[in-house]
Amino acid sequence: MTQLTFDAVRRRLMARTPRRAGAPGLAEAAVAVILAPGPASELGVLFIHRAERRDDPWSGHMAFPGGRRDPSDPDLLRTAVRETAEETGIVLVADALLGEVD
Repeated sequence: MTQLTFDAVRRRLMARTPRRAGAPGLAEAAVAVILAPGPASELGVLFIHRAERRDDPWSGHMAFPGGRRDPSDPDLLRTAVRETAEETGIVLVADALLGEVD
């Protein structure tokens, strides 16, 4: 079994072209998958716990930080960066990004 490292994730992401889901008229959204070093050289993943509200179908769910694209977001990367900062206080920087997934 291959050890999953930041470099291994980066190589796998760079070796493929992400598919874009979507159709005209549908809202666009983006999330961040945040990896962090864990015990025994394992990678941990950050999830958020969504607030509980009656009018929210995702209320109380675990999720990646992210959300809908705002008209002021120039692209989906900016959406993920903005939403992650709003929801977690983590400011994503370009040098730390490993790649893009579907």
